[in-house]
Amino acid sequence: MNTTQPASTAASERRQRLSGAITAVNAAAEASQQVARPAIRLSEILKAAETATRDLTRLREIDDAELAEWLASPCPTTPRPEPTPALLAAEDFARRADRDARAAKAALEGLERAASEAADRVRQAAMARDEIALMVVRDEAREIGQRLLGMLNEVVIVEASLAALITALEHLADASNTPVAIQSVALGVAADVRQIWREARAAPEALADADAASRFLNRLRSDATAKFN
Repeated sequence: MNTTQPASTAASERRQRLSGAITAVNAAAEASQQVARPAIRLSEILKAAETATRDLTRLREIDDAELAEWLASPCPTTPRPEPTPALLAAEDFARRADRDARAAKAALEGLERAASEAADRVRQAAMARDEIALMVVRDEAREIGQRLLGMLNEVVIVEASLAALITALEHLADASNTPVAIQSVALGVAADVRQIWREARAAPEALADADAASRFLNRLRSDATAKFN
């Protein structure tokens, strides 16, 4: 008993599998984004803490320079410099930012691991999708090949008809009972048929779209119904 599926049925099933694989990639990508969002936010908090530390250092350097200048004066004529409102605000912000950064850093390790695992799932789903897509490409090539075979068969039939015409004309020209004038015409027509055949074969070739195949492969990554037209 032959249990082999018809090619069209197997191709249709592969298209269905590709559709499911595309859905799986999209779902994995969405899940990965959801996992990554908190990690991205915590990373931004760490960067904000680093910026706050740099700003505080800069303001402290300015404050230290002003205080050092006042201390170095033997007879200061101005009151002792007090920290500026900007420095006090920066110190307060840096304290809060440092506290946030410690909490973010503690939570980030687990989130980054989860984000990495989610990204791996996206890659695995994409590989599975691409593998099925390549099988669909083979199905598409087989379908194109069948169309080509039909066209070539038609070409063979047409060329056989032209060859038969030429042979018949040459036989007529060679026949002993064919008048000389008719022989000459028959040979001329045979030559014309040959020329028609050559001209048909030398017809300009259709220009292929060099990027069509690449566009087809790209479409298959998101559209299981894509065809290579």
